[in-house]
Amino acid sequence: MSLLRSIRQQLGLSVTSANNFTLDASADNGTMKLARGNAGATTQDILTVDAAGNVLLPQTPSIFSKYFESTQQTIVAGGLLTLPHGMGKLPKLVRMEYVCSVATDGYSIGDVIEFDAFQYNHTAGTAIGFSVTKNSTDVLVRVGSSGPAFIATATTGGQIALANVAPNFKLVVRAWA
Repeated sequence: MSLLRSIRQQLGLSVTSANNFTLDASADNGTMKLARGNAGATTQDILTVDAAGNVLLPQTPSIFSKYFESTQQTIVAGGLLTLPHGMGKLPKLVRMEYVCSVATDGYSIGDVIEFDAFQYNHTAGTAIGFSVTKNSTDVLVRVGSSGPAFIATATTGGQIALANVAPNFKLVVRAWA
């Protein structure tokens, strides 16, 4: 309980319902609670200290309420993957990963590699990588006309040839809304 008393001393007069904070030390079990909101009305817990002095943080609602994960997708140069996500709303976040399906270049089957959605080779003027479009029903992944994004070998950091990426790795797309 001394922790909340210390908090009250540090916050001073701001721990009042007039300033939209409440400090409740009236619980029979010795718990003290600092909350934002007006006493007697709905409050949002900020901090709770139990009788043993343990700080309990409030449960924070997730910023995401829906989740989608594709099956492993085969990558084809110039191809389009249309992945219905079923969330009924525009995803806030989309991430893509390669999953190693054939051991190669220091990667083992099942290894997961995160990467950025689009890479472009300016020197050769070729489209290499992915472009992602999302809407309330689908995540659409367009593979560059020259193939998927290249990756570094696990052993030396050298570039894995584009011809070896697609046959040895599958694409998994995840989305959150």
